[in-house]
Amino acid sequence: MEEITFGQFVIGAPGSGKTTYCFAVEQYLTAVRREYTIINLDPANENMPYSEEKIGLDINELITLEDVMQEHKLGPNGGLTFCMEFLEENYEWFEERIKSLGNKYLIFDLPGQIELYTNHFSLRNIIQKLTKSGKINLAAIHIVDGICLTDATKFISTVLLCMNASIGMEMPMIHVLNKINLLADFPRLRFRLNDFLNTEGLKYILMSEENAEKVRLERLGKGAENEYESIKKGFFLKYKGLNSSIAEIIEDYSSVSLVPFDLTDKKYMAYIIALADKATGFNYADRYSDLEQRLEYDKIIEYMSFEAADDLQEKYLDKDNEDIL
Repeated sequence: MEEITFGQFVIGAPGSGKTTYCFAVEQYLTAVRREYTIINLDPANENMPYSEEKIGLDINELITLEDVMQEHKLGPNGGLTFCMEFLEENYEWFEERIKSLGNKYLIFDLPGQIELYTNHFSLRNIIQKLTKSGKINLAAIHIVDGICLTDATKFISTVLLCMNASIGMEMPMIHVLNKINLLADFPRLRFRLNDFLNTEGLKYILMSEENAEKVRLERLGKGAENEYESIKKGFFLKYKGLNSSIAEIIEDYSSVSLVPFDLTDKKYMAYIIALADKATGFNYADRYSDLEQRLEYDKIIEYMSFEAADDLQEKYLDKDNEDIL
């Protein structure tokens, strides 16, 4: 019986920390002695931090973004789209390279262009071809920049992106809230971290933002010197109805939940790996069918699902000052 290959697609907006996350996964899997290999599908990823011998496939062997931009007079976004379409056209080359890697755990590092996951079909078609045989089980790890928590409209946009990516990728997806440590440099959030992890409290976040906007406008007053600032600060209130309608749709239809993550703490990496392994069935595969290991996964997931948010809240977000975003 042919063995199943497992892995994860790592996606996310530019600057969200995808490659850094992949590097951390590499370090973790090395520590736990799991065989793995890196699949770089980002033609713009020139300075990869991975161990060279662990890079099993690099799209730059097939096509480079620089060549595409020069030959076809395209910008970076158009060039990346062209590269994905070219990879789809040369799927047989891609499939053979994947098969040559054996049953190692696959870590796919993807481009940051969100259109590739939301409204372009090449990547989706590649995934469908790759997984349709039932011999490769993959989960998507969607890296989300934690800075979105500092602004209600950014948070709404992020949740919409998560929903769209889940639909577009058509595979199990874990939305990982990254860079929470950077929020320590911002004024205190109005809500606790746990309140942002699902969409049930979205309307309360919006109400709080509306009230804060009104207070800021009152402080600015109506002086001519503050006219521009008043218009800028009143932007959120201007689109109050739109924001409320979007929030209502999200609450009615969304199954999005965010998983808090701290790159500096290995227990969070163990948590994400455990979630991904459970989503793909890795821990139930014959060659990994260890009851003790499965119970360990369940313990990690149960503990972290209750404790992770409070742990990061205390570590980075609880502050003595009264400045509130």
